[in-house]
Amino acid sequence: MKNLKGTLSNTFGGFLTIRGTASFTDIVALSEPKDYQRDTIPTHLKEIEQFYDRGEAVFFPEVILSLELQFDFNEAGSASLNGSPTNHILNGAKFKSNVNDIQISSNKSGMATVSIPDGVVPFGRIDGNHRLSVTNTSQVLTEEIPFCIVLFNSDNVDKNEKSLFFNINSKGRPLTTEETLKSIIDDETNFSASELQDNPSFGWQYYLAREVKKQVNFALLPNLRKAIQPDIRAFLVATISLMLEKELLPKDDVSIEKLLGLLSNVNNLFNDTELVNITSSGLLSAFVYYQKTSPQKVHLFTNWVLKNHIFELTDMGIHEFINIFDKIAESKKKEVFVSMQFSADTQQNYEAIKNAIDEINAEHDENLDIREIRIDQFNTGYSYDINDEILSLIETCGLLVADLSKGNKNVYHEIGYLMGLNKGQGLNHDNFILIHNSACGVASDDVGFNLVSIKQLRVNDSNALRIQLKEQIEIYYGL
Repeated sequence: MKNLKGTLSNTFGGFLTIRGTASFTDIVALSEPKDYQRDTIPTHLKEIEQFYDRGEAVFFPEVILSLELQFDFNEAGSASLNGSPTNHILNGAKFKSNVNDIQISSNKSGMATVSIPDGVVPFGRIDGNHRLSVTNTSQVLTEEIPFCIVLFNSDNVDKNEKSLFFNINSKGRPLTTEETLKSIIDDETNFSASELQDNPSFGWQYYLAREVKKQVNFALLPNLRKAIQPDIRAFLVATISLMLEKELLPKDDVSIEKLLGLLSNVNNLFNDTELVNITSSGLLSAFVYYQKTSPQKVHLFTNWVLKNHIFELTDMGIHEFINIFDKIAESKKKEVFVSMQFSADTQQNYEAIKNAIDEINAEHDENLDIREIRIDQFNTGYSYDINDEILSLIETCGLLVADLSKGNKNVYHEIGYLMGLNKGQGLNHDNFILIHNSACGVASDDVGFNLVSIKQLRVNDSNALRIQLKEQIEIYYGL
């Protein structure tokens, strides 16, 4: 037999309750979640477990439990019950269920005892299910935690349980992340720099957010004001947390200047574009992230945000923006950029390239999705610098096929740009294929001395070009 003790009271709203404390282990063993509860979230449970184990400022709000007072009025002796079970208890009488033997007794001072037979799990969890679902912790198992048991008659238990669950979880306005962070980040008296840096409940992101916030000057960052100012603490903590997680910033004061520099770069990027209308701090965080991780990707990310009106979104976080765009960027790695002079006398070369790619798509995994990109047929749907667009496509494509057959200056520019990117990133020059078809031009006239020493695919007709280029692309993609 288990006994729980607490104060009996008829509360606001007409609910009969018993409030007291009991061990965490007993509350868990004597209660179970109801079907209307939210599913537990493993990451949330892990956070709660770590919070318990740290044991710092651990405060346990009341767990709200329901208890159905079961009673069979058709059984002999039921007439001794003074009205409904709740009225019987409210009038000071002892209640004993003739269904599951649960007993409730109270004294004149208002103290009540709930006696539960072994093997009976009588309580439903109305609020606190996540807090009670943590199992991998030793810190709270024997600790006393507060409970509130709401007593229900059998004829109204289900409706009232769900009504209470709804009201508890929907009526209050929870604190925003910004409001919560303000109490910690802005209080340098109680939360020193070392406290933020070393306390596992906080971390370097809190300290760096505090220091960067002090130096943010919106007169110098006017294009970021809409996105940052309303939730500056939440923006900085989220952004810095990701950067630290990815080891893009050190846990050091030098990160303060680095972050301010990244914000300045993004502010300049937003000049004279619709990006100044961004109000999503998550989207702005993504811009800062790409500015640090891959300046080459920033062009493509900017184009994606503008073309698809992503700047109008308001309720996505930094991880969601990055996860979506990284998948898009990954698909770009399977695109083949065709750099050539597009004219009547080079059409046969273009057809040979296109046919080689089409054959690869037909013969191999359809998810490979290799396709050519012709800038002369590319339309983003908004005003843009065509040179920037070309360079952005080169930066993100998986493979460049450059036709030297007519010695076109633009082709040389695009090859040189990719070679410069490769050198800057310490990469080999294996992400482009140089071709020349003597049916369209003379190699000694078309190929400059600076490319003579680089391997080229030289052929005499378009059919040979198709066959050999297909083989080279298959080798490049490991098909």
